[in-house]
Amino acid sequence: MAQEAWKVLVWQRVKEAAGRCARAHGPIAEVLGNLGMPDLVADVPAWLAWVPRAEGAHADASRGLAVAASLMAAARFIAARGAAASPAPAAAPPRSIVGGGPGLPGDDELQRSGLSGLQDARAWAEKACDSVEVSRAHLSTIRLLLDHPHLPGIHDGLHILSDSVRQELDAAQKHEQDTISLAHGVCLL
Repeated sequence: MAQEAWKVLVWQRVKEAAGRCARAHGPIAEVLGNLGMPDLVADVPAWLAWVPRAEGAHADASRGLAVAASLMAAARFIAARGAAASPAPAAAPPRSIVGGGPGLPGDDELQRSGLSGLQDARAWAEKACDSVEVSRAHLSTIRLLLDHPHLPGIHDGLHILSDSVRQELDAAQKHEQDTISLAHGVCLL
């Protein structure tokens, strides 16, 4: 039996979203790898040279994750509309999503699970994007501090901020992987 057209559209968007999350991994990993270089912490000119590249990597990752979240939202919308418009068996109860709203047949657990997975995947992609943006704000603070290299305690400040960048990017990678896992789960439904 041929797949319904709406399912194909959902799968295309979910696969594209998962791909964008996977591609965001590269820029995030690049920044994390460079944060571990000892000369960045000890050498202000090295920081000055590195921060613009790191900001560009953050922008690339953020853009990809934001698009992934948008694609997941679009996939969920298409799935809800497509499932509601799909012909139901003659004996099926009125169309509803859990609790009686318009949408899916009340007993179609698989489709409800798919919609929930799409919603969760979008939320994780948004969280990943938010973590990248917070990390990006920490980088901007680093760049501003570097304009005043003779401030007392600047090296300690750089350590603290670089740790914050690392924590946010670690969280972004975890959220990105959660998004990809959920996307793959939805594609299997």
